[in-house]
Amino acid sequence: MTSEPAGAVRRSALEGYRSADKAGTHTKPGRTEGRMGLGGTAKKLQKVTEMAEDVYTRLNDLRDQVVQMRETTQETSDRVDRLEREAAEMRALLDALAEKEGIDVESVTAEAHIAEAEQTDEEAASETDEGESTSETTESESASETTESGSASSK
Repeated sequence: MTSEPAGAVRRSALEGYRSADKAGTHTKPGRTEGRMGLGGTAKKLQKVTEMAEDVYTRLNDLRDQVVQMRETTQETSDRVDRLEREAAEMRALLDALAEKEGIDVESVTAEAHIAEAEQTDEEAASETDEGESTSETTESESASETTESGSASSK
């Protein structure tokens, strides 16, 4: 018998067990040879499960958003309908008052549309003028910069 301590014997037995286990030559009770990588499969399955839970959570969030959007759309539609009814009632009242006072509603409406169209045309023209004056200013500034840089490089 050798004089090795008991711990060293156990360590050497464990090392032999581990090396045989790594080589796949050692069979454990209840297991067959030719082991499969179940640890990797379990990790992949866990990852897929987590992804599925994440998708499920997102789907529920989207479902809630769609429900809220439908409610908001319905409320907005109801509000628009109410406002259209009120506008029609006001239009009828204004027509009745205008008729009573002898005002030609169609000519007043036509004049308002003409004034609105003229104002829109003036705004568009002023925006175009501003754009042209800005580009002219930019062109003249770049021309003067070119002249200055040319004279500076010749000095």
